[in-house]
Amino acid sequence: MESIQRALLVLTLLTSAHAATVIPVTIAYGHNNKDNFGGNITDVYNGSGMNGYNWTNGQANNYVAAPVTWPAGEGDPSTWTITSSQYRDEWQADQLLDRTTSINGKVGWIIMDLGTSTVGLENMYLWNGVQITTSTLKEFNLYFSNGSPIIPTTQGPTSGTVADDYDFGVAAWTKVNSTLLTLADNSSQAPQGTYALGGVTARYLAIEMMSRWSGNFDPNTGRIGFGEVGITAIPEPSTALLGGLGLLALLRRRR
Repeated sequence: MESIQRALLVLTLLTSAHAATVIPVTIAYGHNNKDNFGGNITDVYNGSGMNGYNWTNGQANNYVAAPVTWPAGEGDPSTWTITSSQYRDEWQADQLLDRTTSINGKVGWIIMDLGTSTVGLENMYLWNGVQITTSTLKEFNLYFSNGSPIIPTTQGPTSGTVADDYDFGVAAWTKVNSTLLTLADNSSQAPQGTYALGGVTARYLAIEMMSRWSGNFDPNTGRIGFGEVGITAIPEPSTALLGGLGLLALLRRRR
């Protein structure tokens, strides 16, 4: 009995240490890439303005000149907190789509490329903006794709007065549940929401922005965007964990 209890203790320790795997975004495309004076689309996946696991570059002034990705396979996005309210650390697309004419009535969108198909995606964590809280993301549809969707050739128009539409209502994209909601700003520094991905296999994730917190939908006078995303996959059982399960089974048989 004592041997089984020891084995159970080892198994518990192994399981508790078995954290989710962080999946970095390699590149993102959006309806508008406001890249002058900051607010670049890369700011949603380069860790700018965050105190994420093992991320130090740019923390002195919360600005990075080039994308810096989160370390793959390390850290827990649920523990990341936002440390900056500067526009240089958030994506602020300086143009909205006209919801009266756009596909599905959206005001913006972003496609995130994970670089390769990933098995067992678990959660997407999202932090909203804080520099202009009324123009942050409110309602959105979340999609995934493991096929060959049409991907834009550029990251998006860099002009503040240009926005490109995109159609997610095709077979290549699958919608995750119903329309989702964020909090208005990042004042709590915690993730604005944890959105379950259900263990799907996908290479691309996409956010179809349906509204922003200001309620102003004039396509010529509004920004929209958010601060950061963190994506995790369900980790595969480690060798040590499988060994612990085998040891426990052996002890039970002997008993």
